[in-house]
Amino acid sequence: EPGDKGPSNDGVWAPRRRYTVERTVDRRQYRQPLLVKADPRVQVSQGALQRQFDMARKVEAVRLQAMAALGRAAKLIGALNARLGKSGAAQREVAVLLAKATNISGTSVQALRVPFPAIPPQRTDSLQALVTDLDTLEAAVDGADAAPSPDAMTSYATLSRMMTATLAEWSKLERVDVPKLNARLKAAGR
Repeated sequence: EPGDKGPSNDGVWAPRRRYTVERTVDRRQYRQPLLVKADPRVQVSQGALQRQFDMARKVEAVRLQAMAALGRAAKLIGALNARLGKSGAAQREVAVLLAKATNISGTSVQALRVPFPAIPPQRTDSLQALVTDLDTLEAAVDGADAAPSPDAMTSYATLSRMMTATLAEWSKLERVDVPKLNARLKAAGR
């Protein structure tokens, strides 16, 4: 989620306009108008700020997809690591899937114990590397007080393409490889 990046970066800045804040407490809904005003020190057009907001939201959406897959990867890697040495005949298949999962995700069993990537991922298109790059891009876009630069737009397009390919690879692992290993373990009585 946007709030998982730390206390000073809880999502993208909202463009100036009128909003309605809604809150439900004990099944009772409360609404309050909210006006977000521009910082008078910043001289940027509303259109530029809207483009900045739109791009930051796109980057954030792709990043959240990656974070969700990375969370599933951490669980799978932990489960596979716990199975090593206990899977008997399927030992090799568990090790192969563990290696594949760590390769695609860009994390390792040791990295699960550390809140940040202590060892850089081997792949620049791994889930972990893409999350890091998307964090950097989101900070650049959202912190610029300007419309997204051509470099930011190119970076977004590149990272989005990489993310699509990596998520497809991860999805195949989840849809094909994991059930295949589960069937092998089940057949072996594990």
